[in-house]
Amino acid sequence: VIGTMPEAAKQAAVADRIVITKSDIAPPAAVAELEARLAQMNPYAARMIAVNGEVDVAFLRDVGP
Repeated sequence: VIGTMPEAAKQAAVADRIVITKSDIAPPAAVAELEARLAQMNPYAARMIAVNGEVDVAFLRDVGP
């Protein structure tokens, strides 16, 4: 799906952090496929899966050198 959305693909390619949401309602295979695709697009970005919309705030806040 991300391959059909040029703007989302651009953002994922340059992101330093990626949060995958809606994982609680998506099929596990779809989440795994998305993770693999994102890893190919941007192997340097830290990734986290939000469960029920919850994300560790430190993952988002602690940005910098």
